[in-house]
Amino acid sequence: MQMNRRGAIKSFLLLTATSLVEGQRSVNRLLAATRTTPLLQLKLSDYPALQTINGSVRIGTSQIKSDHYPEGLFWPVIITRNAANGFDAVDAACTHEGCTVAAADPQSHRLVCPCHGSVFASDGRRLSGFAESNLLKYSTRLNGNLLSVDIPDWHVAIDQHSVITSTEKRIRLMFLGFPPIVYQVHFRPLNTQADTTVQFALSPDGPFNETEFTGNSEDTSLYVPLPQQDGFYQIAMKAMEV
Repeated sequence: MQMNRRGAIKSFLLLTATSLVEGQRSVNRLLAATRTTPLLQLKLSDYPALQTINGSVRIGTSQIKSDHYPEGLFWPVIITRNAANGFDAVDAACTHEGCTVAAADPQSHRLVCPCHGSVFASDGRRLSGFAESNLLKYSTRLNGNLLSVDIPDWHVAIDQHSVITSTEKRIRLMFLGFPPIVYQVHFRPLNTQADTTVQFALSPDGPFNETEFTGNSEDTSLYVPLPQQDGFYQIAMKAMEV
């Protein structure tokens, strides 16, 4: 499936990176312990298939190759609507040999592995085939139009340091970026659920004019301004229907 980069990218995987609390502006007070379970969030209105019962989509951070394995590090997640406000979310990695299982068939409502034909229910239960165990299942939460999926496996370890330039103090966010994943930086004020995209610099003295970075299997440093309010910096991985 070819990706339309303007139209297909509709959701973000949000990973809490670090926080500034109690009005402190010292980077020494950044709390690495505020990292949480990686969270995939999607607006249901962006996915027509999820408007109807048994509708299903497959969401990932990279495309699927002809051999049925993902281009990048992470396997996609299959999300299926199972009731008026109920959703199943499972890992798309087949428990037989790791091929990427397809989204639910519109007729049978089953998830089928394209490599060796193992069949699973929308909640990941193994029904038939060479696979001997269920697909990994994730917890979901629905809040209005926003569906959240907890995905512990999609984790990025992040570290932070202060950087003092000739004119200002910045925060350096460091992590290992994997290709072809596209990363962003978000900021969420304390005690709110709304986050905004933050422009970042690629060097200690560079301008804050970047909004995306593609992983290259190397340690990555992104530089962000010291916030004017308490809150959380987050690393976001772009996700798309694959």
